[in-house]
Amino acid sequence: MVNLSIIGRIESCYKDKFGTPRQPGLVPLAEGKILIDAKWQPEISLQGLQGFSYVWVIFLFHKNTNQRFHAKVHPPRLGGDSMGVFATRSPHRPNPIGLSLLKLESVHQDHLVVSGLDLIEGTPILDIKPYLSEVEGP
Repeated sequence: MVNLSIIGRIESCYKDKFGTPRQPGLVPLAEGKILIDAKWQPEISLQGLQGFSYVWVIFLFHKNTNQRFHAKVHPPRLGGDSMGVFATRSPHRPNPIGLSLLKLESVHQDHLVVSGLDLIEGTPILDIKPYLSEVEGP
């Protein structure tokens, strides 16, 4: 059994999935905050992160409503064609986890400001990992 803890939540400019970019970076100016729960001591846990340009954010697809696994999905951008779920960013996966690479704009005592956001309001965050230091983005 795997036990995962939610470390925080997204405060997003996107209130629901409609109109949310299908992947990070498509709307570079889309900003949000990653609010870290106090029990994870964010004032300490976030120290040193300001030296990085980007963060990998691992999150839960908390609005995922699928009840059973489908090996093929119909991404909206393919005009009805289906493809294997592992070749897509579909939220309908065996495990409802996602990964986004977001630009780190600033680090505060209990939150991060990020841009290039593709997450909706309230998305639970499982982990944050630094990416790139003093180098331009991907």
